[in-house]
Amino acid sequence: MQADIATIIAEKCVHPTNSRHFTLESIKAAMKEIHYPVKLDQPAKRQALECIKLLQKRYKLIRAFMKIRISFPKVAQEDIQKRLEDIEIDHFEGEEIKEKEISRVYLIEPAKYR
Repeated sequence: MQADIATIIAEKCVHPTNSRHFTLESIKAAMKEIHYPVKLDQPAKRQALECIKLLQKRYKLIRAFMKIRISFPKVAQEDIQKRLEDIEIDHFEGEEIKEKEISRVYLIEPAKYR
C-alpha cells in the first residue's frame, strides 16, 4: 500500500522551480521522515492526497498543473476573461482563433478545476 501511495504522489507532484517529477525513492524516504501512517482500510488515492498536504508543509513540492482547453464564442471574450481572472487562472499557454470561436489552453492547479 505504501508503494501505491508513493507512486500516486510521484505522478501528481513536481518540484516548484524546475517542474520535474520526484523519484519514487525520494517520495518513500520523505514519507518515512514525516512518519506517515498507512491505513489499510482507506483507498490509496485518498491517502496520497492527504500525504501530499503533509509533505507540502515540510518540503518544496506542488501538485502538477493540469492543461485545459476552453472554447467560447468571440462575443463572450470579455466576460470569459473576467471570470478567469476572478478564479485566478493566469497561466496562458496559447490560443486558436477560428471564424466565430476562440479556443485557449491554460495550465491550472487541480484544486481550481471545479
